Amino acid sequence: MKKHVVQLGLAAALLALTAPSMALTIGDIVVKSAYGERFSARVPLTLQAGEDVVQGCVRLDNLAGSNAGVPMLANYALTVEPVQAGKSAVLLSTSAALTEPVVRIGLVIRCGQKTSSSREFIVNQKPVQSAK
Repeated sequence: MKKHVVQLGLAAALLALTAPSMALTIGDIVVKSAYGERFSARVPLTLQAGEDVVQGCVRLDNLAGSNAGVPMLANYALTVEPVQAGKSAVLLSTSAALTEPVVRIGLVIRCGQKTSSSREFIVNQKPVQSAK
């Protein structure tokens, strides 16, 4: 029995070493808009050398855990922008101002079988500053 468990563990470890993987880091969101304006934000991505993230791999999804009561960002446009070698950015925007000052963004990156990374952001937009 012990020999069988050790063999299974070794096989799993070898499989993990040979399976393609992507070392992807989802950075902190940078919100460029204020409440009352069209939403605009940027999320930096860091990749391993030679790796790339294409538009079809990136989506927003409901990752709600304890934040299920916070409304999700809706009616958005999402673009993936290459920045430099090993760096990309996800650009998020809306064509209209948000009706909620706090929104939840569940960013999921999955390219076939080899990539799966996600991060949830809670965005609390500041009101537009009035000109004095």
